[in-house]
Amino acid sequence: MAVVDWVKKRPLWVYFVLACAITWALMVPAMIIATQKGYALPSPVTFGGLIESGFANGQHVALSLMLALAHGPLIGAIVVAAAEGSLREWWRRVTRWRAGVRGYRDLALLLVALYVPVVLIGLATGIFPAAEARVVPLIYLAPFFLYEVLTSGMEEPGWRGYALPKLLTRFNAKKASLILGLVWGLWHWPVFIENYIIAANDPTTPLVADVIGTAVQCLGYIGLSILPMAFIHTWLYNRTQSAFLSLLLHATANVLSSYTLATQPMVGTIGGVMRWVVAIVLLRFFWTEAARPSQGIQR
Repeated sequence: MAVVDWVKKRPLWVYFVLACAITWALMVPAMIIATQKGYALPSPVTFGGLIESGFANGQHVALSLMLALAHGPLIGAIVVAAAEGSLREWWRRVTRWRAGVRGYRDLALLLVALYVPVVLIGLATGIFPAAEARVVPLIYLAPFFLYEVLTSGMEEPGWRGYALPKLLTRFNAKKASLILGLVWGLWHWPVFIENYIIAANDPTTPLVADVIGTAVQCLGYIGLSILPMAFIHTWLYNRTQSAFLSLLLHATANVLSSYTLATQPMVGTIGGVMRWVVAIVLLRFFWTEAARPSQGIQR
C-alpha cells in the first residue's frame, strides 16, 4: 500500500523511470553483445536481410527477443496506471480507433506533408535512392509494417496513451510536447551503442572524441527527428484524443522513413527539416490545446 501511495504522488516520475529502466535493462546488453559478436539485430536497416537469411544461431534469437521485449513505455504505463486505478481510462485512449473521418484525414495529411516533399526534392536533385538501394524491399512491406507496429508502435500506449495526458493536466500542449520529446529522445540513447563501440575500437581516435561524437549523434537525432515529431504527435492526439492514431502515425512514419530517408544522409537531413517545417506550421497556424471537461478543443 505504501508503494502504491508513493506512485500515486509521483506518477510521471515513476513512469519515466520505469519506461527507461525496463528498456535499457534489456536493450543495452543486447546491443553490446550483438555488436561485439557481429550479429545484425532486427531493425529497419537489417529487416529485409534477416527475412532472407534467417537468424545466425540460438543466441542471436535470444538477443532479438530481448530487444523485442524492451517495451518499457508500454509496461511502465500499465504498471503506473494500474497503481493509480486508471487502467480502464488508459485502455480506452489506447484502443480509441473510432476517430472519425477527420482524424484519419489528419493522419493522412501529416504523412503526406512529411514525406511527399522529401520524395519530390530527392527525385529532383537525384539523391533519392533507387529501388534496389532501399533498406527493405517492397515485397516485405506488409511484414515490415507489422514489425513496426509491434516494436516502435508499442511505444505509443506509453508516450501518448499515458505520459502526454498526464503532462497536459499540468502544462500547456507546447511545454508538454517539449518535456515528453526530451524524455522520448533520451530514451533512444542505446540505439547509438553500436556506433560508440565501433568508434572506440578505432585506435586512431581518442576515447573522449568517441564519447563526444556519439553524444553529438544522439543529440542530433533528438533535435532533428524526435522533438519535431513530439509536437506533431501532440497535435494529432489533441485533435483526436486517440493514442491508437499516434501508434499508426509512429509505425507508418518509420516505414516511410526507411523507404525514403535511410540510405542517403542528405535525404535524411531533408526529412528532418520537413519534420520541423510541419511542426512549425502546426504550432503557428493550427495548434490545438487539450480538451478540458468544461470546454471544447481550443484552436
